[in-house]
Amino acid sequence: MMQAHHVWGDQLLIVLLSMVPGLPLVMAFCLLYSPLRRFSLKLAPWTALTAVLASLLIHSEINLEVSWFFMGGRMGLDTTGRTFLLFTGLIWLISGLFGKEYLDGKGANSTSHNFYFFYLIAMCGNFGLIIAQEILGFYLFFGLMSFAAYGLIVHNKSDEAWRAGRIYIILVMISEVLLISALFLLVSKSESMQLSDVGKVIPSNITFLLIFLGFGIKAGALPFHFWLPLAHPVAPAPASAVLSGAMIKAGLLGWLRFLPLGQASLLPEWWGYLFVIMGMLAAFYAVFVGILQENPKTILAYSSISQMGLMTTIVGCGLLVPGNRSLVVGAVTIYALQHGLAKAALFLGTGMVYHVRGRCHKPSWWFWMGLTIPCLALSGLPLTGGFLAKQGFKELVYFVPPVTAQWLSILLPLAAGGTALLLCYFYLKIKLLAEEQCDAVGFYGLWWIVMLLMALGLPWIWPLETVIDRSLPTMGEVAGALGPLFIGVLIGLFWGLRLWKRTRYNIPAGDIVVLFSCFNGQWHGKSSLLFISKFQNLLKVGVKRYLPLSIEKIYMAVKHFENLMKRWTVVGSCYAVLLCILLLMLTYFQ
Repeated sequence: MMQAHHVWGDQLLIVLLSMVPGLPLVMAFCLLYSPLRRFSLKLAPWTALTAVLASLLIHSEINLEVSWFFMGGRMGLDTTGRTFLLFTGLIWLISGLFGKEYLDGKGANSTSHNFYFFYLIAMCGNFGLIIAQEILGFYLFFGLMSFAAYGLIVHNKSDEAWRAGRIYIILVMISEVLLISALFLLVSKSESMQLSDVGKVIPSNITFLLIFLGFGIKAGALPFHFWLPLAHPVAPAPASAVLSGAMIKAGLLGWLRFLPLGQASLLPEWWGYLFVIMGMLAAFYAVFVGILQENPKTILAYSSISQMGLMTTIVGCGLLVPGNRSLVVGAVTIYALQHGLAKAALFLGTGMVYHVRGRCHKPSWWFWMGLTIPCLALSGLPLTGGFLAKQGFKELVYFVPPVTAQWLSILLPLAAGGTALLLCYFYLKIKLLAEEQCDAVGFYGLWWIVMLLMALGLPWIWPLETVIDRSLPTMGEVAGALGPLFIGVLIGLFWGLRLWKRTRYNIPAGDIVVLFSCFNGQWHGKSSLLFISKFQNLLKVGVKRYLPLSIEKIYMAVKHFENLMKRWTVVGSCYAVLLCILLLMLTYFQ
């Protein structure tokens, strides 16, 4: 155990770290008691301040044993954990303060305590999994965060929200089963519950697959990405900000904790290539589907899928690069830091446009300028955090096998152009929405400005696990960054202006999961894409000819299954049965 040479004693460090997940949990239970509810609502967002303070005050790597922490577990912070705790803490803090005005302005005082109850529980889980240094604590906090997020998604209680929540909770159940199975296998192989020991284990092929899928569901990796574009449009803006900015990064952190990055000589190469291929597919596929959306929040959700695809590719490169774990972790961390803050700023800004307050007052020029900043940062504009993140990615590409490096050197500029295209299209759509709603930007824009400042400045000043060149870019680097951005913006303007007030080209949010709607013709009249209509007709003819069941019966069977999954008894039984089957299979394969 590394000792923390700090002016505070271990007991004070334990108290501070305990308050990081503990204070939000206590405040959540205070909300359940009516006499304390008004006081607790005022303090609820500020509970995230403990996470920010802990990341700033604890400078050394610590790993402390706590007798009461999950049956004698450990908690602490390393360099990676400090960075994740800092930007997640800032996102939860600023989004919570933004949410107070956002929910009050929508006339939701009677239900804001419901929102903040789930908000605080999810916050507790998110912070807890970052500081947990042993398997049990990590898994329990991860599950706590995942299940509490359901309450944020269904907060509006609309039909769309309930459906998004059902799909999300089904995927969460699958993810939990996969993860607990993977963790059992890792613990049995390492004979230790400590993350530092488990992270050194070389997983078997089945364990590797379970880790990829289990954390990939939370990270929005293909093909389990579809919950994000369904959840974001129905969730309140503060919930969307923490979902995309902070919580999906938990899946990324899980990969960093449990995958043997930098040990390429001991691993089958195809696992690294799986991450690289799936990541690049997500990066381009999300752009293609995103530019066929109408809702600005859905477009941002697909942008998150695309950016998480790039981070998945970085993890894949880490599995292909021998002896460079610090470089890999540093590249992933700076990317997560920059994307988390910038995407949270975009979701909060979008919430300001959606937030109708009963007066006709257009958002001013400073609002549109502020919304432009995170769009350009995510696209990799020089002197922004996005440029630093992409530079860290390029430094890592130099060490991967030559053929992979050649392909990535071609695909990365195209991906940057795709990001610029998608965000330009988002910008035009949000402008159109503001014109149609004649909306007002409220005074709570102060917290949005704070988020913008954090997204701009923090990537340049925060220390990382590895050194990334933060000097002024050369002319060649500027040209290399501006070229894809410029081309992406031009294509985005052309595409967006052409479809400015038309909805001819459209793929429903959730893309893969809504393919079931083809079975009963729900896309008829809603999309005039020629290939979709032909595919639907061929599907009907083919299924009716070669299968004994009709299209309608297949669709009704799917709907019946979805209705069954609304019942907690059915979900719990499926969870137990699936876990038993999986454990039996794993015992057989081992």
